[in-house]
Amino acid sequence: MSEANKKQVGGSHYKDQSIQPWDVVDTWPLEQRIGYYRGNALKYLLRMGSKDETVQEVGKAIHYLEKLSEVLTERSTNTRQNALDPNYNSLRVSK
Repeated sequence: MSEANKKQVGGSHYKDQSIQPWDVVDTWPLEQRIGYYRGNALKYLLRMGSKDETVQEVGKAIHYLEKLSEVLTERSTNTRQNALDPNYNSLRVSK
């Protein structure tokens, strides 16, 4: 389990569920996952102080950015590993 998945800012309503929303999002294609985590970080920054306490909203945005960082690190690691594979074609175009 990722470090970001081990915590929750602002309660435990997601952590108490057997399947967290992030578990579902992490099954999506990479670019969709990146967009989701970026968008949610932005959402919390833009509504800062209008729903929850300002510090809590910033904490939620940071939490999404931590998750985004994990996804980007995973992508970078996978890309490096693929480049070391003699059967990897770096010019391959995905559809």
